[in-house]
Amino acid sequence: MMPAIVLVLLLAGSAQGSKKHPLSWQEIDLPTTMDPLDAVSPVDFRVHALIYDQLYYADESEGFRSDIFKYSTVEPDGRLHAVLGPPVRWHDGQRLRAADICRSIERLKSATDSPLRNRHPILPTTCEVDEQKKGVFVAFAQHPLPDPRAVLAIPLMPTHLAEDHDLGSAPIGTGPMKATFDNHGWLFKAWDGSSRTVSIPAMRLVVEEDRAVQVRNLIKGTSDGVIGVPPKLLPDVREAGLTLRHFDQQSWWSLALNTQKEPLSDPAVRELLDRSLDREALREALITTDPDRDEQQCTLISGPFPRNSPRYNRGVPLPGGLPVATLPLGLRIAVPDSLDLPARAVLDALMASWRPFDATGAIVGPDADLNEFDIVVGTWSAADDLSALYHTPTAHRGLANVFGFSNKGVDRLFRELDGAVTDVEIHQLSRELHAMLADERTHLFLWELNWWSAWRPGIEHQLVSPGDYFSQLDQWTIP
Repeated sequence: MMPAIVLVLLLAGSAQGSKKHPLSWQEIDLPTTMDPLDAVSPVDFRVHALIYDQLYYADESEGFRSDIFKYSTVEPDGRLHAVLGPPVRWHDGQRLRAADICRSIERLKSATDSPLRNRHPILPTTCEVDEQKKGVFVAFAQHPLPDPRAVLAIPLMPTHLAEDHDLGSAPIGTGPMKATFDNHGWLFKAWDGSSRTVSIPAMRLVVEEDRAVQVRNLIKGTSDGVIGVPPKLLPDVREAGLTLRHFDQQSWWSLALNTQKEPLSDPAVRELLDRSLDREALREALITTDPDRDEQQCTLISGPFPRNSPRYNRGVPLPGGLPVATLPLGLRIAVPDSLDLPARAVLDALMASWRPFDATGAIVGPDADLNEFDIVVGTWSAADDLSALYHTPTAHRGLANVFGFSNKGVDRLFRELDGAVTDVEIHQLSRELHAMLADERTHLFLWELNWWSAWRPGIEHQLVSPGDYFSQLDQWTIP
């Protein structure tokens, strides 16, 4: 369990990060866990990028990079042969060994109910230690893969700890920052045993639930950074001379429909809801946009891929254009309290849009029985496995398919995607999936969010990564 504590902002005086003071950034909540297997929130992924290394990272310039391996090759039999680089140590001082790589992969494979599995639909079948070269051989059933490194963005997790060690509250990784919890919350200090050398000695996570207050704190100088800037405050950030950084959370919003019971078991009713939903009004009610600026935070979509992805089917039009007629469907809407946008505002906007359908709703926590509702608002990451949402529920697939949707054509496309080798095949099958899901309307697609963060001036070489944000922290410098 996470330590329970109420965090307050740093007190009067400058809290600006420097060689003497931790670089502080603000989030709307604490991480839910420090164990990568249980990570679910954007805060989790950002914080874990400081603590844990991944076997491989996607890199725009290099394709894929590893901070753990000094080189890797694909053997004639399709196995990936990867050899460890210079010595790396866990945050408890133990040396990283090749066997730890295989044990980390096995830990993920055995955690069948882990949310992290949604990000890894393809996992190695075997991992063997190469004692001679201090490396590993990793094999996959789906051979040949275009590039095995693409499916090895797996966090390196310790397996040498005592059985009663709670990784969720006492993390041990090999990443550039070692995390400790003190009276002010989570503190991250540079770890000299990491493969990534960082020039920032320490960082502090500060919790402030109101994003507008976060921006005011940043402007006043009591904090160094804000991860999510509300769109309407972007002009204030620019006027204050702060540095804006765009980052792609690769996430999109949709409304999951309970097709297992009336009235949403009727495809005609689902089409009515989809075409009558005023997405523009909903977007304007929740996300202030400025057509004269480039810093937009919302792009409407018609399917389950980011709009700039080659997997997105541009032939599927955005729904809409149907006048709303009064039809007392008695819809019940559930809005999780963990959304990036205020849950109450989301619920109010949806009920206003569907008032002719006699829509009501509730804000729900993680333990709510969603089957009591007709519609559930949700977000999904493009990094996660789509089959978790749309495949017929089985022991290993459809784990996030809350209403038990089942379609043989959709399942077939996922099987074909599993066996696809070339980018052309993957893109074509994905566009077919996009069209089929848009036609089924088990989810009504809303938008993808385009996020902007803000930092005080003086932080140089500030590269941010999609999704986990801090994986290129070794490039950052401060005076």
